Amino acid sequence: MTPHHTHSSRARMLVFIAWRNLWRNRFRTGLSIAAFGMALSMMIAYGVFIAGEMKQMRGYATDLVLGHIQLHREGYVKDQDIYAQIPQGLVKEVRDHLPPGVALAPRTYGFAMGSLGSLSTGVMLRGISPEEEARVTKIGSRLKSGGFDLSKPVPPRPGAEAVSPRIPVHPVLIGHQLARTLHAQVGDTITLVSQSLDGSIGRGLYRVNGVLSPIEITLDRMGVVMTIETFQELMIMEDGVHELVFSTPDSSHTGPLVRQIQQQANQWAGTHALSPFGGQVTVRSWETINPTLAQTVNMAGTITVIVSLLFFSIAGIGLLNTLLMSVFERKKEFGILLALGMGRGWLVAMVFLESIFLTLGAALPGTALGVYWGYLLETYGWDFSAYLPDGLDFMGIVFEPVLYGHMTLFSVLTPLTALFAITLLATLVPAWRLIRFQPVEVMGG
Repeated sequence: MTPHHTHSSRARMLVFIAWRNLWRNRFRTGLSIAAFGMALSMMIAYGVFIAGEMKQMRGYATDLVLGHIQLHREGYVKDQDIYAQIPQGLVKEVRDHLPPGVALAPRTYGFAMGSLGSLSTGVMLRGISPEEEARVTKIGSRLKSGGFDLSKPVPPRPGAEAVSPRIPVHPVLIGHQLARTLHAQVGDTITLVSQSLDGSIGRGLYRVNGVLSPIEITLDRMGVVMTIETFQELMIMEDGVHELVFSTPDSSHTGPLVRQIQQQANQWAGTHALSPFGGQVTVRSWETINPTLAQTVNMAGTITVIVSLLFFSIAGIGLLNTLLMSVFERKKEFGILLALGMGRGWLVAMVFLESIFLTLGAALPGTALGVYWGYLLETYGWDFSAYLPDGLDFMGIVFEPVLYGHMTLFSVLTPLTALFAITLLATLVPAWRLIRFQPVEVMGG
């Protein structure tokens, strides 16, 4: 018989013996498989949950609030200077040279005093272009009540305000908490009073056309959303906007587009005419605007790996105990095999085979159960609305109380890889004990 056939038959024999040895103590083996399978399924579900939360965090930040890229004047970024405006000429220049698939939406911002009846509070004004905003963010889909139509002013309701009926009432959207503060409902008319850009007092009537669901803290507590034209009329703002928001099909690679827009702004023919008080034009990605949130999203994979390793390290202690007991119970058998001339390497291989069989026995049902749990999280989510009816506030952004998972190959393979890695490491200890066995000692013990 050739050496190749000898090694092949010995390997098959070791596989057979390792499998039989594994089931000498069925209760212990079954308990180990059940424990590791359950741990694996939980870690897969955890990975799916974390991936879903990171996806939701990125989506809420970019699709509802920040967009993927923003353009401002430096004075507005540093001090929210209302005079640090982006000229319409630059807005047109950037809009005319947008790459395919990239959308742009202008915004304006200001502050005013809002009142309804005897109630009043400070409000933040946001002027938008509804058609362009709908192509960049999904704010129009986040309404608790009412509609998103901001297009037409309507006559004031009879008796709504003691003012001339010739003054039109412009439709606005308000934040959920602001509606609570003013006791405002859809159809009510609120009064806004502000200091205009020319120093005069601006005043107007505005009908609540819709109440926004919680999106971000400031918008929820103080936000009044109107068209840019309505904002300019109230604030006596003749030209320009404060912010350009961009959306791109690939939010994970915004760097080239940021550099392209910045270069366009720098090369714009009217750059030399920009007011020095507003500063230069600056273009930033959402990761730069909210670095804490970006770091949290980017660390999701690292968190999953670390938690998986820690979790399976604890579970590995149980496996180590199982393997050590198995080796200790069979030390006389190992001594006989060593005395008969079997190499220590083959015995170590047999122990490793036992641990691999044990891991595979846990991996198959554990993966299936974990993927099933992940599917439930991805499809139905985890509903916390009974405890968080207004959503979850995290880093200034309000998330819906239903948290969804996101199934990825990484979320499944990471716990599975961690399980096998910890299993192999746990097997090193009994393997080392086995290598140090002396046939005379173990047979006499």
